Amino acid sequence: MMWRVAPVTMVVSLILAAGCGSDSGGSDMGGHPDAPAGNCPAAVTPADWTYPAGPYGVQVDDRFEDMTLNDCDGNPVSFGDLLGSGEMVLFNVGAGWCAPCVQEAKIMEAEIHEVFCQRGLRIYQVLFETETGAAATTQFCKEWRDKFGLTFPVVIDPDFTVEPHFSGAGAVGSTPLNLLVDRDGIIRFRAAGPPPADFNDRIDEMLPQ
Repeated sequence: MMWRVAPVTMVVSLILAAGCGSDSGGSDMGGHPDAPAGNCPAAVTPADWTYPAGPYGVQVDDRFEDMTLNDCDGNPVSFGDLLGSGEMVLFNVGAGWCAPCVQEAKIMEAEIHEVFCQRGLRIYQVLFETETGAAATTQFCKEWRDKFGLTFPVVIDPDFTVEPHFSGAGAVGSTPLNLLVDRDGIIRFRAAGPPPADFNDRIDEMLPQ
């Protein structure tokens, strides 16, 4: 499982294979510069919300299975509750040693969360390893969250329970992994490795106008 090992040579090869540039802080996800910043409503899940029933799978058009992982403060966060509070969830999986994950984290708050949160996009970010390849901890999670100013749920998966979601993702083993899951729990989009240049446009098309 190459994504569980993080030697420098592997990471560099992965970045080159994915066509990822250096750590410049730029974004290739498209832009919506006129979106209001810092104006995301609180995510409230209706009391009568019920997560869609299975069967569940990991491919596009399959239904995503609910999961609960602990956030940076050790509190359990349910993917299903987050889905129930909005229209769509961006399920994002990354690691501290992954340069494209760092690049994505730099812009995710301002260029994705703040742009689309008012239209019902929620983000559930999963960290499974630190920058040294060790299992993610709450301390690492806090440092990551605070460094990038993230206000959406960031959770840790030290046991790598999300591993099945990497199968058949196009570039097996590449991080970050991004899934877009709609209100019915259906996986509408998936990308392994750096997101496509039109990622924001794809989100825009899938959300209610």
